[in-house]
Amino acid sequence: MCSVLGRVLCCCFNPKICQSGEGQACLDIGVHVLGLATAAAVIVAAYFEGLDFSSSFTWHVVCMAIAMPLLMVAGRWINQSDRVYHDFDDAVPDKGKFTWKGFSTAEGGKGRGAEDDSSKWTRRNSHGNLMILATLCIIAGYLCIFISHWSTKNYFGYEFSTDTWQSVQRIVHAWTGYVVILLIFQQVLVGFCKYTGLAKGVRILTCHGGLGRFTLGLGCINVILGMIAIGWDTWVIVVIGILAFVMAWFGCIYPLPYRGFYLGQPAPLEIDTEKAPNYGTAAPA
Repeated sequence: MCSVLGRVLCCCFNPKICQSGEGQACLDIGVHVLGLATAAAVIVAAYFEGLDFSSSFTWHVVCMAIAMPLLMVAGRWINQSDRVYHDFDDAVPDKGKFTWKGFSTAEGGKGRGAEDDSSKWTRRNSHGNLMILATLCIIAGYLCIFISHWSTKNYFGYEFSTDTWQSVQRIVHAWTGYVVILLIFQQVLVGFCKYTGLAKGVRILTCHGGLGRFTLGLGCINVILGMIAIGWDTWVIVVIGILAFVMAWFGCIYPLPYRGFYLGQPAPLEIDTEKAPNYGTAAPA
């Protein structure tokens, strides 16, 4: 375990290491383990902070902790994973903006390298399934908070039963949560349309990836805002906040800024602007 964690840290501080099969495998495992640890930390903290697990409010916390740093990051990461699609004896370019995790093709081209069509669709299907599961958790989490606040009609940070606003922290958390939920519903719809287009061999709605990374990052930040709104101990917020921030970084930013530092290239806004040659090919029959 220590060896795996050590390799994960090495991959974080120098993504060039991830160009090896073993390095990428360790990082893939590490990201999922860290996501599980983040969700578990929130749930354990809820218990020790005195939340009642028979309360619908507590299950709002549990569902959101599972959906954001665990399922959504896993769904995005699995759609970027390359390690099972390459011959790790292939030559790896020393530099280049598409080499942080990819391999040169047999013809010497840049990018992810050759990936067979069936494995590409396995990634897409796994990505879609994880994101749908995360969306169901989000819906369940919202229903729990809706039920919890029904008696006081406390929605959007405003308590309608007494005509009073809640604290600033609760207002910010509530409105950020509604924005995240709307973005997630949009992403599900756009993702379905994109999948349908790719099944026909047409690349459409290329904004899906970038907007998804923004949604994921905002969701992880709202987990931190939620802990602040509840009023958990400062050290708990700091520890879980660091975990949530790291998961947001892995889900929407990595490998920036290290690509520019280690690969000798400016860090572009898009991580995967160049796709494998069969990116838009139709789904296998």
